[in-house]
Amino acid sequence: MERNDEEREAKRVRQACLNCRRKKTRCSGERPTCAFCTRLGQECRWDDGYLGSTSNTAIVISDTPVNKTREADLAARVHMLESKLAMLDAYGLNSIDLAISQRRESISTHSKSASPETDIDRTISPLPNASVIKAAADIYLRHCWRQPYYYFEDVSLHRRIDEGVLPSYFLFALLATAARFSNEPLFDDHQFKAMEFYARQAWNDISEQSFSENHSLSIYAVQAASMLGVIDFVRGRPRLAWVKIGLSVRFAQSLGLTHEPDPSLSQLEQEEQRKTFWSVYLLDRLVSCGRNRPPTLLDEDLTVRLPTIRNYEPSEALNIKPTLTDLCEVPEVVCLNKDDHFALLAFMASALGSIVRHYFMQSSKARHPPWDSRSEFTRIHGILLSFETYSQAVDPATFISVLEKNFRTPDGEFDRSACQFTASLILYHLNHCLLNHPLLVRQSLGQYAARVPPSFLRETFLRSVEHARCLANMFKDLQESRCLLNASFYGYAATVAAGTLKLRSLNPHTPDAGSAGALYNTCLQFLDNTPGHWEHFKRMSTALRAFRPSREMAMDLLSPTKQIQVVNIPEMEELSHLLDYGWLSDHARPADMTSFMDTEMQTNDSAPLPVYSPTPVFDFDNWNDFGGFLVQ
Repeated sequence: MERNDEEREAKRVRQACLNCRRKKTRCSGERPTCAFCTRLGQECRWDDGYLGSTSNTAIVISDTPVNKTREADLAARVHMLESKLAMLDAYGLNSIDLAISQRRESISTHSKSASPETDIDRTISPLPNASVIKAAADIYLRHCWRQPYYYFEDVSLHRRIDEGVLPSYFLFALLATAARFSNEPLFDDHQFKAMEFYARQAWNDISEQSFSENHSLSIYAVQAASMLGVIDFVRGRPRLAWVKIGLSVRFAQSLGLTHEPDPSLSQLEQEEQRKTFWSVYLLDRLVSCGRNRPPTLLDEDLTVRLPTIRNYEPSEALNIKPTLTDLCEVPEVVCLNKDDHFALLAFMASALGSIVRHYFMQSSKARHPPWDSRSEFTRIHGILLSFETYSQAVDPATFISVLEKNFRTPDGEFDRSACQFTASLILYHLNHCLLNHPLLVRQSLGQYAARVPPSFLRETFLRSVEHARCLANMFKDLQESRCLLNASFYGYAATVAAGTLKLRSLNPHTPDAGSAGALYNTCLQFLDNTPGHWEHFKRMSTALRAFRPSREMAMDLLSPTKQIQVVNIPEMEELSHLLDYGWLSDHARPADMTSFMDTEMQTNDSAPLPVYSPTPVFDFDNWNDFGGFLVQ
């Protein structure tokens, strides 16, 4: 048996090209160029003399059709595996080192060979002293806590730091999150490098500890992985963010956070479990607004109750605290106060998930068209209407007065809970913009043979524009009031609203075209001038400026009486990008799109616009070409 194995190995070596032999790489044996040399673009050289010294039988066998088929299949499989490994390397996933000895060796080697520009890796200790950690905790509580993610209470964080019970990966994640906002002398204007350093340490420690056989999974792993996911997403690495957020979801499921906490736990511990889960749920919904990225959590699997301001006795909580299902079924009476902003935010995150599933998870034809009272479109619209009965200041005219009255503290600052109040309203208006978006609605209509009622399209498109106006006015109010409690997803909401307002401003026959253009500029100003620390806002602003639809395209898209083609049109594809949160945040957009932006921003308003050719009929035969720029 061993002899046969040795003969096969020798034959494999004889059939390999010289490059594969030298690099000890498995060769497909294809001539004149093997798969390995083809991928590297190098000359494929063969040792024909060596091959000629083999027996005639061996040569005949290698040339049989069966063996050629096997070799071709092997080459294809090897090529596929090499491509996937190259993709993982490009995305940086191979940086996850599960062996602590290798990680320490890597850090040591890097610090010895670091250039002056990377001195931060050498000057920052792996884990700073207690005073730095406490300072980072204060920064986190000031800039991130309840904005909008709410993992723990502030007193709990300080107490656990003093007691020394927090795992290293949690402390590293806390330091990485706080570094973005810190003026700590230790960082010496290297906030982003410090953030990357600590985030890398945190992820390595999570990988080591959470997957070891003797490690007991804790809620800290859920919280830390979520923090790291936010860092990667904002930094423009959505693929890495989805991996870490997905891991935090699996950790939460493993700990049973999708269900009610153990009643033997203290009230503080139970509420921390609820708040941690709903923070992960919110994050899972928000980062799924993009191509081919369905949210991981399903509403029907959740029995955990929503976080509320008032603490009830355990016997009361089961009967009083609502679940997500309770709210989505629009009951007559729900024990939810108007100041339960985190619960309302989770409610609107659920609606967001329903919207994107409605448009892009249609594995089969929907039973009812959207204007039918039994349709999913109507059900979601009803959920959004029910939000108005729970929340304050749905009317934008009252938003700023409620914000000032209920959340402005005596020292002139805003209470941290103001962010969850604002975020729930922004998500409510964003949901309306997406549910009624002209591009999404027209795509979904392609599966129905029935004629579309013009009044349905008219009301739907007007509703989308109206809520885009509400968002723009809210962003203006936030800037004027100097409310700096801005969540990172506000940029996405501003971009979606601005795209709709841009279309509206191009219609000269509507009396509000001028005001729509002004509000479009308001969204741009919010993205450009918000005194925050979200670098992906600039990318979104650039994408909006690059979007210059023709007047004909904008008018046809918003017309309730015209049937137009919305697939295979470059301008429609550009509009779809403005609905893709991952694409908007990605620092590595396609090069041709970058060059397009540069060219467009150098032109003036009189420059020729891209050509748009309207068509009198719907063409949804290939509508799945667009499928997935929101959550599936």
